Amino acid sequence: MVKVSKIYRIVVILVLMYMLRIFDLLFYSTINAYRFPLNIIVVIIGLLMAMTVLRMGKKNVQLREKCFILNRYMVIYTIIIIIEVINTFFSYRYSINDTLSAYMPYGYIFYAYPIVYIFHADNSLVPLLKRVLIVVLLMLAVKALSWGLYLQGGIILFPSVLEQYSGWARGGVVRLDTSYLFGIAFSVALYYSFISRKKRYLLIVVLMYLFAIFITQFRFLLGVMIIETGLLYYVLSLTKTKKTIRFLVLTVIIGVFFLVGGLDYVVGSFSTTGQYRSSTLARIETLLHYWALMINKSAVLGLGAQAYNNSTTASMMFRTATSSYWLEDLGIVGGFFRFGVLTLPLYGSLFYYALKTMKGLRRCSPDNSLMISYGTISYMLISCIMLNIFDSQRAFNVPFDLAIISYVWWRTKHSDREEA
Repeated sequence: MVKVSKIYRIVVILVLMYMLRIFDLLFYSTINAYRFPLNIIVVIIGLLMAMTVLRMGKKNVQLREKCFILNRYMVIYTIIIIIEVINTFFSYRYSINDTLSAYMPYGYIFYAYPIVYIFHADNSLVPLLKRVLIVVLLMLAVKALSWGLYLQGGIILFPSVLEQYSGWARGGVVRLDTSYLFGIAFSVALYYSFISRKKRYLLIVVLMYLFAIFITQFRFLLGVMIIETGLLYYVLSLTKTKKTIRFLVLTVIIGVFFLVGGLDYVVGSFSTTGQYRSSTLARIETLLHYWALMINKSAVLGLGAQAYNNSTTASMMFRTATSSYWLEDLGIVGGFFRFGVLTLPLYGSLFYYALKTMKGLRRCSPDNSLMISYGTISYMLISCIMLNIFDSQRAFNVPFDLAIISYVWWRTKHSDREEA
């Protein structure tokens, strides 16, 4: 008889491949024509699996306890989303399709339950997260190949890859996003590059850095990766002597960075007169635009999620004939404009549970694979400043991050360990 965990694992990986648009490489026209109903099916599948896990948790005490943090957060999350759905439905006269379009990404969170179940059945984070790493690397390789061929010879190998980011360029060079679960994949590779003697993980980390530098060209993302690398380099020290030495090494590196003007360069790159001033000015303009809308509408509960095909919200987003005001450009501040005062419980409770889990990890040995979560959680917390975790481009990260937090929180309360 096929195990439930194996079915869940297959479904989660297939859904991840769909979300990463791997199937688009072969069936782009068909999938693109039915993407909206397919997304609804994805959410329904997640909901059904969540319900079955909750039902199994009634008979399995340990599984129920591993879902404890997840259950607590889901109560807060569900109440907030229901309030926002009602608020925007009446404020903007959304149709059912508008509502589904705007709030569908918030339904991906249900996948946290089957992911916790997979961790529970495997008694480890590793089997599933290593598969995630492979799938993410596959899509990054396809993107890198497509980007290189288009850049060098104008060859369009996979139209779905380039059409998704048409018009997104810097210095005349097309840019491609990293897509879902890049942070988790990077954290897994980074962990094993420090712990394992296998050089392939170090190579993967280097290649992911190169992707961020040359293909995505997102300064903040690169900064997050560097900070996480330094953090894990220190935290994963196997002895107190190594930890002291690594602390001194990091101190020297930071000191040299300041002395050679690195901080001035970073600050200057985000200034309104620097090399990337157009990007900074666009974000400031977007921030002022949505702040004025909130004041004018007295939007205590925020402006809600925007449906792009709704005339009211489309006019709110209109900037010029060729550009829009994107809340996604504002990171966690964009979350405030969406949820207003509800931002505090929505993000605050998630960050509280994340930090509580990281605190519990202090009892774990660096070679305990639970420490992978130190990287995934720190990446989530740092990146959320400018890469809002609830934005549609990152919404499928949420169930993985939340499942890791809930599962690891329980594991840190018990003496058993995971093997790397």
